[in-house]
Amino acid sequence: MKHIKVKINFVLLGLLFSIGTNAQKVLRPAYKEAFHEIKTHTIPWEDRESIAYAECDWGLWEIMIGDSLNIENQDETIIFHHSPNENTNNYTGIEYRICDPDIMEGNITFSGKVWVGENDVLALSIKQDNAKALKNFFHNGDEWQSFQLSIPYKNCTFYKRSSVLIDILHLSNSPMSKLKDLKITCDGTDLDSLCPLPKANTDTTFKSSSHFNLQEPLTNEQVKRLETICKVWGFLKYHHPCVMRGDFDWNYEFFRILPLIYMEGNYRRFCRELEKHIPSQTITDHIYLESTDSVIGKISKSWINGLPQSIQKKLIKIEKGPRYQQNYALSYGWREVDRKIIKFSNERSYHNIDYTDDGYRLLCLFRYWNMMYYFHPYMYLKENEWLNCLSKHIRTFAAAEDEYSFEESIVTLVCSLKDSHSDIYNLKSNILGIGGGPWDEMYLPMVTRLRNNYLVVSSFLNDKMFVSGIKKGDLISKINGKNVSDIYKEKNIYSPFYNPNSDTYSLAYQSFDGDSVSFEIIRGKETITLSIDSVYSKCWTGNMIDINANIISHKDCGDSIYYINLSTLSSSELKYILEEVSKYKQIVFDCRGYRFEPELMNVLADFLYEKPHSPFFCSYIDILEPGVVKKNPIIPTYGKENPNYYKGNVYALVDGETMSFSEWLANLIKGAPKGKICGSRTTGVLGGAAPVPLTSGIHTCFTGYGVYHNDGRCSYYDGCPIDIQIGPTLLDEDALNVLLDKIRPKRNIQE
Repeated sequence: MKHIKVKINFVLLGLLFSIGTNAQKVLRPAYKEAFHEIKTHTIPWEDRESIAYAECDWGLWEIMIGDSLNIENQDETIIFHHSPNENTNNYTGIEYRICDPDIMEGNITFSGKVWVGENDVLALSIKQDNAKALKNFFHNGDEWQSFQLSIPYKNCTFYKRSSVLIDILHLSNSPMSKLKDLKITCDGTDLDSLCPLPKANTDTTFKSSSHFNLQEPLTNEQVKRLETICKVWGFLKYHHPCVMRGDFDWNYEFFRILPLIYMEGNYRRFCRELEKHIPSQTITDHIYLESTDSVIGKISKSWINGLPQSIQKKLIKIEKGPRYQQNYALSYGWREVDRKIIKFSNERSYHNIDYTDDGYRLLCLFRYWNMMYYFHPYMYLKENEWLNCLSKHIRTFAAAEDEYSFEESIVTLVCSLKDSHSDIYNLKSNILGIGGGPWDEMYLPMVTRLRNNYLVVSSFLNDKMFVSGIKKGDLISKINGKNVSDIYKEKNIYSPFYNPNSDTYSLAYQSFDGDSVSFEIIRGKETITLSIDSVYSKCWTGNMIDINANIISHKDCGDSIYYINLSTLSSSELKYILEEVSKYKQIVFDCRGYRFEPELMNVLADFLYEKPHSPFFCSYIDILEPGVVKKNPIIPTYGKENPNYYKGNVYALVDGETMSFSEWLANLIKGAPKGKICGSRTTGVLGGAAPVPLTSGIHTCFTGYGVYHNDGRCSYYDGCPIDIQIGPTLLDEDALNVLLDKIRPKRNIQE
């Protein structure tokens, strides 16, 4: 899990400007109000990154390109300032995205007045799909210039996300331009009249506190009640049409329900009181029409059968009843429209609430648990495990009285999902640092890989390790008398990896307390015990080694075999190399590292495929049928008509470190006419990462859509299908050499 900041190219404006105070609603402001709130960010970069990554993705202004643009509002006039310098981009801009299915079809118009500074250019546009209206404005003395840009509007749906985008681009470094009287209308009617804000936006009762306190310790009855609240509350959030419409802030409603855990009486009486919180209203318009995409799998929701009959009947009736055509809490993200990736677009990570608030702490757990229960693409494969872990997490979250234990509760919750995309951002404690969570106080400067319950020594990080007695390729079976398998079982609660051979926490697993350590090592057929005392002085005081310095990106392996390491090359570099190696009879593509550049897929496919080909298909969660996984009818296709495609053998070399995009590359290579995947089991985490807000400014990610091989096999547990097996304990050059020995042409004995 990489705990690093993610640098992005834009930051959100509008309501997010007031994030540090009481802004708990992230659904768009009123359209007219949004124009009045455009201003330059004063939020520190580190906060902007987490906000932009985790929060809303439409209905707010975004600044693009860079930080050279300063914006202010004066008497409803927007003023653009540049402070030109040699590092300033020659254009900067802001954009506004509209996606509101309540708008009826018609002409949508962006209008207002613009004043352009001397030597300045301001470009205004409005567009949706291929419909676009654009106009450039130049300096015209002291005159304000009126503008009115219109396009025909197609109704947005959450199955085809074709939102309207308004761009304002400042195309020079000149000091100033201005905008005023900005308005968005549809067939002459103001958008705020057509699309009023949901009722949920008016509820501010719990904007700074849940007003709920736990009375420790929780009894078994109270834990059972909390489990029931979690499941019923989450079910209603994603199924009840009035909750979906935004008639209630359902997160705030959770705080109104919580006190029921302390009411007098038995469990059945508690359920009768809980039932009173189920909205009695229903809807008659904007009803969802079920999609016809084929179903791959779905969760059973069998827990409903364990509820008292009265509440059980109500939930079943709601599930079978009308469904509103959108959900206040989520949507499909617009950045990869065809993927239908879930975007929790009206959920917040509540930056202004800390771990001491008992209600928000429980909301963190219950909200995340339900988000994953209904919208994780592989939940139908592990529903029972997810249901069974809830009571344990209720106890740990309830007992978390300090920042460290709260963040430990978050880490163990997220990692129990066993989704390798689940990095966690903005942790404040040392829970994943040296001495915290899975880490002890000391470790040796060497890279090890967890393979088949051994820690395999891959490389050294300090030159003193060469005289430590440890050798590359050693299999460490025990540390200070404890089996590596037992260490893994104890510490993997802090790891999101399902496949142990993919686990990247090997340094933590070989860590220990104190300044001395004893290893049991298997070296060939020999088992030895090696002890090192004064670890720091003997192992850390030499010269540090850059293990990436000598990585070979490509080479001739002899016998007309060429080797290419895909993690080291850009798409342009790869394209150049492929043009030079088409004469070789066999190519080995090393997919054991990670480099995310989507264009690599196109470069490889154009080289390997005779015609366009789909190496796999994807799934999505139907927003309006929560928990139902459907086959995405839009199949990812790569390649082109190419009679000069590569006709030799191609091999993708993989192991436990082949994950996510690297698995995509390996499957694409297998799709070639003579393609094979060689190595050991991969991570099984194909599918893009999608953000999830937690609380106290913390957020995480999950796999946003499922990926399936063309024969119908799910990629989640087993990853890429292996054609040529290579033992998982063979690393780096050792695994490559084994593969080369397998594919080299057999020589005549007389030769």
